[in-house]
Amino acid sequence: MRYKIVLICLFLLLLSGCLDGRDIKRNLTMGNVTQSIKGQSIKLSEKGKINEPFVVLDNVKPYGYRIGNSVSNDESVNLLVYVFQSEKARGEARESFNERLQNANLITYPNIYEKKNIMIVYFNESEVDRSFDEQLKKTIQNM
Repeated sequence: MRYKIVLICLFLLLLSGCLDGRDIKRNLTMGNVTQSIKGQSIKLSEKGKINEPFVVLDNVKPYGYRIGNSVSNDESVNLLVYVFQSEKARGEARESFNERLQNANLITYPNIYEKKNIMIVYFNESEVDRSFDEQLKKTIQNM
């Protein structure tokens, strides 16, 4: 009798786990982002995690990249990719980022792209760089 009760409990536990699994949204990873960007034929040069106070959002350090055809030997970055724990955390960080932008004295304001738990911030540095805007929009759609 105990054996049957244990089996029924295990079955119900397994069944409830399967049902809940359909509603869980899968988070995106850094791999999803880089693969999607490269899929748009954008040259991407990784600069590593950035630890500058202005860009660290809710203790999340973004991955810094240099995109474009220009070869840059310096460590300058024009693309930041944030990977948050959840979509909610991304939304809260975006609010914080917007507040920082309002108080900053920037020459150019960034384009921001969001999907699920990912936020991409692109600082276009010239008219040529603006051409990446459409490619980055497609990148977000393809993730």
